[in-house]
Amino acid sequence: IGIHIFSNVLYFYTGRFRTNGKNAAVIADEVKDFDRKQAKDSQMYRDFMEVNTKVAAALLSNNPQMLATEPLSKLAKQIGAALILVYGKTGVVQAANMNFAGQTLSDDPTSMSYEFRWVLRGEPLLIQDSVDEAFLNRPYRYSGAPLTDDEGNYTGMVQIAMDPSIYEKMETAISMQAVMGNYIIDDNSDVLAIDMETGRVSSPNSDYDGMEAKSLTLDESILKDHYTGFFRLNGAHMLGCCEDSDLFHILVISVTAGLATKGVLAGICTCLPGIVTELLFFFLLLIYAKQIRTLPKQEIRKLVNVQGNLRGKISAAGGSIIRFLNRILFFVSGIVTIAFLFGGSFFPPGTLGYYIFVNEWGKGIYIFTVTRCLIYIMVAVFMLSTLTNLFNLLGTLLPPRQETIIRMAMSFLKYIVGLGTIIVCAGLLGAPTASVLASAGVISVVVSFGAQTFLADIIAGLFIIIEGTYKVGDMITVDNWHGQVVEINIRNTKLRDLITDDDKVINNSMIRTLINFSETPSWCATKVGVDYEQNIPELEAIFEREKAAMVKNIPKAIGEIVFLGIEEFADSCIILKFQVHCKNQDYLPVKRALNREIKLMFERNGINVPFPQIVVSEREKGTFGNGSGV
Repeated sequence: IGIHIFSNVLYFYTGRFRTNGKNAAVIADEVKDFDRKQAKDSQMYRDFMEVNTKVAAALLSNNPQMLATEPLSKLAKQIGAALILVYGKTGVVQAANMNFAGQTLSDDPTSMSYEFRWVLRGEPLLIQDSVDEAFLNRPYRYSGAPLTDDEGNYTGMVQIAMDPSIYEKMETAISMQAVMGNYIIDDNSDVLAIDMETGRVSSPNSDYDGMEAKSLTLDESILKDHYTGFFRLNGAHMLGCCEDSDLFHILVISVTAGLATKGVLAGICTCLPGIVTELLFFFLLLIYAKQIRTLPKQEIRKLVNVQGNLRGKISAAGGSIIRFLNRILFFVSGIVTIAFLFGGSFFPPGTLGYYIFVNEWGKGIYIFTVTRCLIYIMVAVFMLSTLTNLFNLLGTLLPPRQETIIRMAMSFLKYIVGLGTIIVCAGLLGAPTASVLASAGVISVVVSFGAQTFLADIIAGLFIIIEGTYKVGDMITVDNWHGQVVEINIRNTKLRDLITDDDKVINNSMIRTLINFSETPSWCATKVGVDYEQNIPELEAIFEREKAAMVKNIPKAIGEIVFLGIEEFADSCIILKFQVHCKNQDYLPVKRALNREIKLMFERNGINVPFPQIVVSEREKGTFGNGSGV
């Protein structure tokens, strides 16, 4: 019970480690593009300010009448600026879109507004790299360009303060919180991005955002690529996974207290069936022991031996116990097999049963790969036990020779299943099974003469699939049987007659020659009779005029309808032949549609399709020599 509870706690820890590691890797890949996106967006914003500043400088230099509040307000609205300030050569505001008359650039070299005095001295353009939160008590980003007169002399400077909302939207769009905000795992987990250069933490959780990694006791032993482990953070015991991006450590953390509690509770709950089973087994064992004690001495002697020694007693009881244990093993392995085959239906995603029976695990010696190996072993035991019982029953009904063959086949099957189970389990535990099998040269198995046809069918099926002789949906003819391929199995092929819906199953090795009608289109032909009085050139002209419209009503036809001419002279009509290309599987619907279109063409143009006719002639008397006749 203690081992089982430990395994369940380990399960919850391992599951969280895998989840956190996966999320850390995904976020790290996303953050790799963060710096490029941030630099790109910042450059776009800088270019936006540069263009607006130069445009404003050119307009104001060439249009002095705009140096007033109202024109400047209109200009500010057009370029999305919050402020437009026009300075004179002395650095004093002369015009603005708001009341800033008399405002002066700072004389303090440490002030951010002081650098704009370089623009008054001829600097062509200046854009502040960061927001000036002190100047005018507004968090604006400023830019400036010189004003000139018609002769190119500097007359002052225009300074633009961009709307803070635009800047804030840009900053928000490229913030680390925005990048990580989509990856909040659950209430017990958080995502931290630690700048490798500054150690500053960014996180959607306000408790960690903006703090220093050192203040959170996050040192180099934790902040390294592919780290997985336990540590304490703000007094809480955490497990975390770290993945490195280009400039950030991405750390996904989870509180361990809840995981341990869940593991203990799950371990206790899942132990209950085992405890009940063990109690039941012990109870049955007591009943069996009581039955042994109540047997007469003669029966006990028969079970043990004449001397009644202890070894004989243990041997007799041991045989019954082994048979009983075999039944228990068969029952348990049957339940495990059903859970393995239908685990996705029995256990909803996220539950312990789904985690064990449905999920796949990476290679390596882990608690859950060992569990998966045990499941495979139980499935193999159940399958072999079931087949052994069936073959044993079948062997009792057959002559000795057939029984020997069945026993031999069962022995061979046990080796195959056992070897296959070992190979699969070794692969799960990380062994290079592919290279071992390749070097071992496991090539062939000796088979009896009766299996040659079976192997021939399999080999022929493999060649059919590999060479692509035909595929499902093709129309083929095999041994005068024409049909559509509906199934290609490893041993046989199933064809279906599209007229009668009858199926024919043909062994693959029996297919010697075939015709595949799906490789090229087939001709769909139809014949129709017209009166002998019908003008054939006139009919040909009618067909040429209407064939384009006719083929549009035959959607599965390929190409155009062809009139081949007079096929034969019948008793009461002239037989004409028409045909069109189509896929062989579409032959019947195309033929029906072609017949319909020809009939409608005849009706539209008054072309008669005659009924079968018999011409009766009457002779007068005396026509022949004897004077009789009709």
